[in-house]
Amino acid sequence: EVRLHHRKLLLQLENLHFGGVDFRLDRVFFGERVGVFLAQRVGFGGETLEFVDNRGHLAALVVDGVGVSGGRVTLREGVVFATHDGVELVCDVFLPPEEAPRPAPGVVLMHGGAWQVGEPAQLRGYGFLIGREGFVCVIPQYRLSAVAQWPAQLHDAKAAVRWMRAHADELGLDRGRIAASGNSSGGHLALLLAGTGSRTDLEGSGQHLDQSSAVPAVVAFYGPTALERNGSMLRSSVAALMGPTASDADYRDASPVMQVHADFPPTMLLHSNLDDLVPPDQSLTVYRALRDHGVPCELHMFDGQPHAFDAEPSLGRLSATMVVSFLRRFLTASTSSSISKENS
Repeated sequence: EVRLHHRKLLLQLENLHFGGVDFRLDRVFFGERVGVFLAQRVGFGGETLEFVDNRGHLAALVVDGVGVSGGRVTLREGVVFATHDGVELVCDVFLPPEEAPRPAPGVVLMHGGAWQVGEPAQLRGYGFLIGREGFVCVIPQYRLSAVAQWPAQLHDAKAAVRWMRAHADELGLDRGRIAASGNSSGGHLALLLAGTGSRTDLEGSGQHLDQSSAVPAVVAFYGPTALERNGSMLRSSVAALMGPTASDADYRDASPVMQVHADFPPTMLLHSNLDDLVPPDQSLTVYRALRDHGVPCELHMFDGQPHAFDAEPSLGRLSATMVVSFLRRFLTASTSSSISKENS
């Protein structure tokens, strides 16, 4: 029996398997009547479930092996944040529970997929898990390499951050405390957001250019940090991203390790020592560069795990906890003040 304190909702579940193989919803009680619910698996192999009642109310149920969070995260899907050549880019917005303090810190979450595939739904589990801890989470689309080549992807990531700041009052968001996080190619983009906040030549065009795209903290999961022409890592994906006419300067601009400087924001890196898609040296190299510049930086190397190790349920929950801990330590009032001055 699992209890979720949301509109006096009682869920009774039996024969539940959270590896994503099967589960059965046995009975649902909604007040004094039996409601009809749809259960959908989202993120972390089924660890996060959405339950939507027959009146369209959404409750996020997160099972962590001990209990169930009672806070409700509100999800807004398909919110337009930018337009390019008449094509709308949309994001999913996760608002923290009503009882969470406002204005809330925020984080833009960049999905992976080798810049070629992927969508915001990949990180929906993080949106719920981090959102219930009091963060406004935004997971944006970005133009994939078959649609537009570099630096369109970074331009879209920056547009998402600017949109968050422009809509901070509506979102209950502290515009000075917006971090970036990303997985794989999304980690690459998150690190570039961190390193190029003052690079007007990489800002792109579009909406809300009066807002800063700088971020005061960044998290990167197994992200590529040094792109090479005809290199051994993700060769075809990098070539598709950069295109045949990219210059050496373009490759430098697209490599987070080349954007490290003394004002780079505090950084957390997560990787596995057995990652055979993005070698762990990609995180080690940028970690050493950050330390050489005196930047606060943490590197968490998971032993014996594959690329995208956080898809495993327990590691996904652990990773979310680590992200929240890091952001709470580094998204402080002082960071809010410095970004606010930049926007003024």
